[in-house]
Amino acid sequence: MRWTRRSKTQAADALREAVGDHTLPHFSGAVLQALSTLRDDGSTLEEIAETLNFDPGVSVKLLALVNSSAFGARATVDDLPQAIQLVGRASLESLLISMSVRKALPEKTSGIDTSAFWRAAAYRAVVARRLAQELCPREAHSAFTAALLQDMAVPLLAERQGDAYLALLERWREGGPSLRELEREAFGCDHAELGLLMCQAWELPESLAMAIGGHHDDPGDDNPTPDPVLLSSLLREPGPAPGSDELVAVARDRHGLEDGAVSDLLDACLGDAEDLGRLFA
Repeated sequence: MRWTRRSKTQAADALREAVGDHTLPHFSGAVLQALSTLRDDGSTLEEIAETLNFDPGVSVKLLALVNSSAFGARATVDDLPQAIQLVGRASLESLLISMSVRKALPEKTSGIDTSAFWRAAAYRAVVARRLAQELCPREAHSAFTAALLQDMAVPLLAERQGDAYLALLERWREGGPSLRELEREAFGCDHAELGLLMCQAWELPESLAMAIGGHHDDPGDDNPTPDPVLLSSLLREPGPAPGSDELVAVARDRHGLEDGAVSDLLDACLGDAEDLGRLFA
């Protein structure tokens, strides 16, 4: 996929053309202000926390995430400045974006098991972060977010296309062609392209949009998606399910990682992913 820069209006128009007259909800003012404050190197932890206090729901969810096993807090964290200090600015930005996207997506969609969807997303996110710690430590935070949100257009497609999309999902799960092939054949676009458009419409970081847009593309110089995200995209469901063996093989052949080490990594991620998935579901 080739990255095309669009304005917020152009992205919204392209998204509307693909999925119909659906207006994406806006992020809360508190989150937008917090993201802006986070990106100001001169801001303090207290200033960041103060902006988040204007949205109690976000504050409560953030503390729950920081206290989850996925983030390994050794003791209960019960105030925002402490939570921000623990996870760091980069990780906090990832969490705020992830929580806001989750809130903006359909709560329930007929034919989609929301809990299973977010468990799978959380598993990919935790696996991508662990792989990034091995392959490209500086990209661990961004890999986590891109892996978590890489399929965020699927609930939107299911909501807008209804039974036609659910039938397509069933065909894919039964071993048919790849999901993106089926989507393109039926709708002229795929969930990766729509995910990119959603990022643009929300004015999310360009690197995140590119990673999501290219998560099913072949690796190489033309694909900006981090390798851990590409690897995580091979996973369909948590645990020993379709995609695990392929991920192990690709990690070995492309990155020289030992089969046993990668299998152990996948197993070790299950508990953290279950904890995280419950919070997002």
